[in-house]
Amino acid sequence: MTETFNDLYRHELEVLLSAERQMLLLLPALAEATATAELQRALRLQVEGCQAQAELLQRLLQQHGTPLKVPISRGIQALLQECSELLETYPTGNLRDAVMIAHMQRAEHFKIAAYGTLAEYARLLGSKTDAHALQETAKATTLVSRQLGAIALQVDAEAYVDTRRPGT
Repeated sequence: MTETFNDLYRHELEVLLSAERQMLLLLPALAEATATAELQRALRLQVEGCQAQAELLQRLLQQHGTPLKVPISRGIQALLQECSELLETYPTGNLRDAVMIAHMQRAEHFKIAAYGTLAEYARLLGSKTDAHALQETAKATTLVSRQLGAIALQVDAEAYVDTRRPGT
């Protein structure tokens, strides 16, 4: 039960750790399923980023003496489940890659908001070190989203061309 601001901080760290772990389970499969080499590289690098972020969150939780009960992040769970289901609808090619990028960007934006919020919580709790690490992670996550956005410009254009019907 969350009774103090510190409890809230720890709970949100746990939820974000759950999100990172869930992404770690899905990203390798997405990397294998993509038709775009640049997207495949980006997703593989994203696995490394999520692993580092999960390690940071675990370290912060351990510093606060919190047992790692890690509740399921239902927000990320829903985003990733929707992505998985849509991948079955779009089995190959640029259209499928466009779906992957859209959902991974949504997940990254979820994480950007969560890391930014946690950085502010840490600042309020007087932990400048935690706040700095969390803010830097929010910045790194923003860069991942931008990279996905840059890849999307090409993939989306190719998906559009691939699916255009004469006369539309």
